[in-house]
Amino acid sequence: MKTFQRILILLYFGSFLSAHAQMNERKGWDGTVKGGSRFNLSYAATLPISTTKDVYVTNSSGIAADVFVPFLLFRKGWDGTVKGGNFGLNIGGTYNFGSNSEPSVALPLPFEIFGQTATNVAYQGSDPRQESFRIGGGPQVNFNFGDRFTFSPILLAEYFSLTQNEFHAVQTTEVNGNIKNYNLLTLPETKTTGLAITPKIRLQYMLTKALGIFADGSYILGPKIKTQLSTLVLVGNANQDGQYEQQQLDAGTMTEGETMSTSYNALGLNVGLSLLFGGHKDQTNQNATSNNTWNNNSVEPKPNRNTKEELQNGQDIFSATHIKKESTEKKNCLQIMSPSNGSNQNISEPIRILITNEQVMKSGSVDIKIYKISNDKTYFSKKENRQELYETQNTTLVSPRFETMSKNVGFEPISLSGKQSGAVIESSLAKGQLTEGAYKMVVTSSCGVVASNFMVSSSALTTISLTVNCKEKFGDYSYTFVVKNTGTSPINITSIPTFTSSTGVLTGFTLSPPLPLVLAGGATQTFSGSFTYSGTYTGDVYATVSGHQVGNVNLTSQDTEMGEIKSCICDFCKKTAEYDSDPSPAATYSATGNSLSIHQNWWDMNPATSAMIVGAKAEIISFSREVSDDCMKCDRDSSQWGNFISGNSGTSNGSFGNATAPVSGNTHHTLYFANPNKFSFDLNISLPPVSTLKCCCEKFKIKIRFTYIYQDRNGQCRMCSEVFEYSYQKGQCPIIHQNPNLPSSMTSNSQITNTKN
Repeated sequence: MKTFQRILILLYFGSFLSAHAQMNERKGWDGTVKGGSRFNLSYAATLPISTTKDVYVTNSSGIAADVFVPFLLFRKGWDGTVKGGNFGLNIGGTYNFGSNSEPSVALPLPFEIFGQTATNVAYQGSDPRQESFRIGGGPQVNFNFGDRFTFSPILLAEYFSLTQNEFHAVQTTEVNGNIKNYNLLTLPETKTTGLAITPKIRLQYMLTKALGIFADGSYILGPKIKTQLSTLVLVGNANQDGQYEQQQLDAGTMTEGETMSTSYNALGLNVGLSLLFGGHKDQTNQNATSNNTWNNNSVEPKPNRNTKEELQNGQDIFSATHIKKESTEKKNCLQIMSPSNGSNQNISEPIRILITNEQVMKSGSVDIKIYKISNDKTYFSKKENRQELYETQNTTLVSPRFETMSKNVGFEPISLSGKQSGAVIESSLAKGQLTEGAYKMVVTSSCGVVASNFMVSSSALTTISLTVNCKEKFGDYSYTFVVKNTGTSPINITSIPTFTSSTGVLTGFTLSPPLPLVLAGGATQTFSGSFTYSGTYTGDVYATVSGHQVGNVNLTSQDTEMGEIKSCICDFCKKTAEYDSDPSPAATYSATGNSLSIHQNWWDMNPATSAMIVGAKAEIISFSREVSDDCMKCDRDSSQWGNFISGNSGTSNGSFGNATAPVSGNTHHTLYFANPNKFSFDLNISLPPVSTLKCCCEKFKIKIRFTYIYQDRNGQCRMCSEVFEYSYQKGQCPIIHQNPNLPSSMTSNSQITNTKN
């Protein structure tokens, strides 16, 4: 009766936890239950290890019940759908009925009685001998693999209780026709309670959306079990044959032995059923209506997205995402890392040569050759030689004229072999091996030829590199300028580095850190700042740094580094495509009636000082809608959705483009802006009739391409474009994406058929 009551209490507790978990289901931002609570009921087997069995603990079986309550979700995907798993609390318990099996400890040997005809020893006691239960909780992490499999590590802290009922080892002996029983060993009733730590691994497979099966394995680290055995001690000794008189056994006494203490350790195995509450929804009535691309392709490629900005307005959710474009520029497989092109090397230091080759494992070694072009270290800084500085990837680099130029200045070209490690080849030139002058290093392999033009100087104050980068406005640049004191004495840099250009005018210089400053021997200093350039492209800039030894103004030191100034109009677009320099589009929105208004800021091209913008355009390249059939209004004419209603860029109003034959009229998927005077776009886009019911939810995705058409300062007509994706959700009800495994009758898909483009 007592056992039955405990079972009822355990089941009642599990039912309470399950109901409580259902009331606390976690939902994602779209209203869908993510992960859900799980109630598990199982058969449990407990298998103590050998040291635990030595204190007369036996294998046992029973039932277990637990519930998983999620409270933190691994959110992934733009729609908030859980892709990885969830984290929560596992609460439950296990009740073991005990076992009718005998302890694994060997029975004591019987006392041999003079005149006995039969004897045996057996355990005797009440059944079940060992009842136990554990109840507690702890963290559980679910990792979902597909729609059905779940792998769950669990760590439980439990209250542990084990009762060992009194039992005996009894010798039964027949002497002269009489049967006598002698108690050889007694284990008194022992109750052990305390804390148990139980790590567990669970595997679950869902048979349906709500019902699954699972199996788990655990290791139970319980409290110490203390037992004290009593054994029979006889009066007197056995005879020479090892036999005792019956009277000796009758007069024997039970004597308590030493207390044994052993930690409870056992393996646990569970197999059972799992019931999922939440985390699913019947998709029978879930339909998706979408206009995917304007060319009627029903499958839209998944874009490569960067970070997104989300704006929330009541129940609406809006986000703007930059769609990264892939660079199609093919680079030479050879890359010279050191000495870099245009760098200055110090004559008093070894020159490190570092080359990367993507195909080195396939194409083998490379050929490295050093030529001296001129004894003038400023050779590449002169305007008439500047084009030669730019020649770094050209088959004409393999030319006998470099041999001639070297011999004309009394230099024998140097051939080097490098030490190869993976895709990296290294070599070096010893200190003083090269004298002052201008040099060209040519590297040849089966996949291409590449060169680096560099200078060698004896100046203690040496320039390391000058890097010029485009800023957002045309004509504005940032720079980093690195110098090094290759000597041992400190140098005082007192004047701002001089920047000059032979191709244009430089203005608006900034410099950080401020001067003067002292550069210690062997130290490196990085200067950074910005300037504005007006001139022809590709332009040049020369940075000269000068100073004097601390304490002696007559010991001066000076060096010059050259950098390139590229046209930021073209190069900015190229950089955007390759490096995704606009990862967070500045977009806002408003929704009124059946229209969505989007304000999108874009790149300020600074046309007053750089380029003449001829026009701009915005193109809707895809529009999709997700809504359940129950929430879709009667107006289902998809040709009226996802069109431009109107738009403007500053004071320039957009005009609709002409449709492509055989369709006549205008297309409402493209807006043109003549002479836009503001670098932002305000666009109004038509939406289908949207339900205002709180239980309904609709999602829209719109991709728009923005394009500038302009004439650069060199008279070239160019275009620069970016693609942004906008996601808009109305309401907070759950929407389940289409399941490709469902019958076609359970989904609907509408396409725009009369497209004007």
